Amino acid sequence: MGDRKLLVSISRMMLTGLLAGTFYIGDAMSSAATISDLSAHSSRQISSLSKPYLGTGYGHALLKSLHAFQEGRGPDALYIFWDPNCIYCHMLYEMLQKNPAVWEKLTVHWVPVGVIKPTSMAKAATVIAGGMPALRQDENQFDRTGESGGAAVSTNPKTIAEARENTAALIRLMSEQGTKVIATPTLWYPQGHWIKTGVPPSLAILLAALKHTPES
Repeated sequence: MGDRKLLVSISRMMLTGLLAGTFYIGDAMSSAATISDLSAHSSRQISSLSKPYLGTGYGHALLKSLHAFQEGRGPDALYIFWDPNCIYCHMLYEMLQKNPAVWEKLTVHWVPVGVIKPTSMAKAATVIAGGMPALRQDENQFDRTGESGGAAVSTNPKTIAEARENTAALIRLMSEQGTKVIATPTLWYPQGHWIKTGVPPSLAILLAALKHTPES
């Protein structure tokens, strides 16, 4: 899907207003004509809003298109769509890092996207290029007051295009389940066929939701 079609898709989503349980909705695009150039409004509430996702799990074509990298070695694979300027993504990251035992149970696939601020896409591109060390730098230097990550702003056309592809995948995924807004973090658990938007109330609640559903 090209940028123009993505922008039209996002615009239609934005007309419906803020969905309860989500914390992001964009309402403006800059002249750069990329889906990164969205300004954000936050509901300032953290939610574990959950909707059933009855897709094809690990057979979903989107899994092969993602530009992601992983952390952990557990049997449950969780895909986290993460914006470098998202304070809620930052809170989720800190939750995971403060509980290192989680990596025996969980493998997180971090999927950098650009939806929160005009710099988000270019920062996501930097993180895609640098992998986990770049994500850690973004998080370790996160400015909570300004809600801005510490990653550099990339000018690399290749990785910016990859960040756009990740963002397009998030839009498609949410559109398939009928969600009208785009939020980060979005947690996708293909094994269990579910999607959650927002920060779980606790790590225990997140792990309890990771119940393996065998593929048919």
